[in-house]
Amino acid sequence: MTHKLNTRIDKQEIRKIRKSFDAYNVQRIYTATGIFSDTERDFFNVIPILLHYDFEVTRPPAIPRGAPGGIMLFEPHAHQMEVMGRMFPGVNLNGPPPERVIQSLALVGSIGTIAQTGKSDFDYIVFIHKNELGENRVESLKSKLSAIERRAMEQAGMEVHFFVQDVEDFRQNRFGETDMENVGSALGKLFKDEFYRTAIFVAGKRPLWWVAPQGLPE
Repeated sequence: MTHKLNTRIDKQEIRKIRKSFDAYNVQRIYTATGIFSDTERDFFNVIPILLHYDFEVTRPPAIPRGAPGGIMLFEPHAHQMEVMGRMFPGVNLNGPPPERVIQSLALVGSIGTIAQTGKSDFDYIVFIHKNELGENRVESLKSKLSAIERRAMEQAGMEVHFFVQDVEDFRQNRFGETDMENVGSALGKLFKDEFYRTAIFVAGKRPLWWVAPQGLPE
């Protein structure tokens, strides 16, 4: 007797799975941040805001003006805004971002796993559509991310790394620019497996893999 695959996506089931995933993800964040220092926890909370808005940090190094930003579906909650005000007093958040080019933001690697230590790096994957941005704006975004990396080290002693990943490249298991060791296509599926096993969802769109019902065909 063969098993019949489910070929339809039920919205109610999707909502149920998404709710379960969100609860699991919140628990992952709670576990991960439990061993952060207070300063690390604060900076972790403001990282999505730093990526979301276009503003100048009055103390150098300044985040470049005009760099692409904005995270899909993201709106800072009250605690994030309170922490932002403490860490960057006087910074003016000029209303909603003019654009939202970041599709999703996720923290990957040892943080949130049994391998996490006080020396674990903060490795973020920043998903975008590179073709829509163009080469110059992608480089501008990378400059902004580099400025945030420096700020994290100077202000919080955190080793933060951002890896810009094209959504379509991710679908095709191409990770040449994502991994520090420059994984090739032969290791692409292994890297994707590591992503889905270790990633903590921070902001933006949830990858469909995390909320797809069981039994769907490829």
